[in-house]
Amino acid sequence: SRYYGAVAAGRSSLNFTGGSIANSKRAGIWSAGMAYVNLNGTSLSGNGPAVQSERGLQFGGIRNSFGSMRLHCVKANFNNGPGLTALGGYNDMAPNGKNVFQDNLTVAGTRAQLYVCSTIPDLCNGRNMICAADGDLIQDCNGGWIPADVTGNHWCGSFTGRIPASWINNGNDPSSTTDRCGLPDYLPCLDTPAMAMFNQGWDQENLMQWDAAMASYDSVMKYWPSSKEAKLCPDRILFCEGMSQKDWDTQRNYFLAVADTTTEQDLKFAARASAAWCLVELDSMAQAQTEFEALMNQADSDYKYQKAALTALLAELKDAPWDSINALAPGSRQRLEGQSALDAETNADPELSVYARIEDLLARPHGRPSTSTLPTQYMLYQNYPNPFNPNTEIKFDLPEDVHIKLKIFNTLGQHVTTLADEVRPAGAYRLLWDGKDSHGTTVASGVYIYQLNAGNFTDAKKMALIR
Repeated sequence: SRYYGAVAAGRSSLNFTGGSIANSKRAGIWSAGMAYVNLNGTSLSGNGPAVQSERGLQFGGIRNSFGSMRLHCVKANFNNGPGLTALGGYNDMAPNGKNVFQDNLTVAGTRAQLYVCSTIPDLCNGRNMICAADGDLIQDCNGGWIPADVTGNHWCGSFTGRIPASWINNGNDPSSTTDRCGLPDYLPCLDTPAMAMFNQGWDQENLMQWDAAMASYDSVMKYWPSSKEAKLCPDRILFCEGMSQKDWDTQRNYFLAVADTTTEQDLKFAARASAAWCLVELDSMAQAQTEFEALMNQADSDYKYQKAALTALLAELKDAPWDSINALAPGSRQRLEGQSALDAETNADPELSVYARIEDLLARPHGRPSTSTLPTQYMLYQNYPNPFNPNTEIKFDLPEDVHIKLKIFNTLGQHVTTLADEVRPAGAYRLLWDGKDSHGTTVASGVYIYQLNAGNFTDAKKMALIR
């Protein structure tokens, strides 16, 4: 891709040993969703937007969006953004990761070699090197420092305002060589029981011992449900399930049982998101998108909102044409400076691609739209794509909390299916129709009518399905 050197999205994996990735327009490597990425001896440089005004903390060398990633002997330097940007997920750089993050550049005043949000990277005794001439060495999305054990890493540069003073001599690795792989190993730090069991599952994944890995992750959720590792386990089990090609109905029931029995809200949310993804694997796209929408509306944190929204968009990627993934829609190139893709969407024609909507979601410092961006009037938009096969998206705006009904009819006026019949809060919505009726049967090619009823508002539009 001209935007990424390598992508692992959804239920996919990437093992990259050696080699280099340079000059990708967004990031050298992007991991998203329940993806599994293992990097060993890879070099990344010059990745990210070349124009400084287009740079941001979400672009650069490596971007991990809720995925799981292990880094060993990786060198990320002189990228146009952080060496690593991590939104959620698992970021393993210890023990003895021996990675180098040095002199990566972003917009002045927001520089960071490592930038993380809603996750704590595993750094203890990593023998990693994190250095820069200016800016922050490591930063979280709220501008603070990561409450992680950073013992056994090498930090260099002007330390004032760069890292907490207590880190400088906190068992700091004295070696300044950039050839970290040749350094002797440090002993592992003492893991918590939950981390030790999670790492056991991670190692079993590396060995393709899928059943054993799932059993380890299940133990984390069962015995340490409040741990930070527990909320990562549903995605890892989902990945292992896909690799072992077992029954998705059974797995969905498993995740629903986890969600119903746990009292930990983070784990409950993660399990329900994984249960919704099982519907994607079962080709029940409309029901899956309905469940993702419900999760977004129920999210009580930005982390949860962005996770649910990203997973919903990754579901669309399964059927999206690659030209809509790898290219921004024309309208998104016409944004005003500082304007997001969704803010400019009313002027965009054609509508934003799945790719551009993912970019917009991850670029937002907070996932939820603010009250100032809520719709001011009811609106039902033309579906996209149109004509379509097999899926199409129907978008509508609600300026207030209201009971809605979104139904689809054939040209004879016969009811085909109902996509929504519920109360929804004010906001902008997208629902997917997978070309199936209310019984799950694929409908024939032809013209169909979708109708939105919301309070006193009613509107309908035509769409064409071409098999």
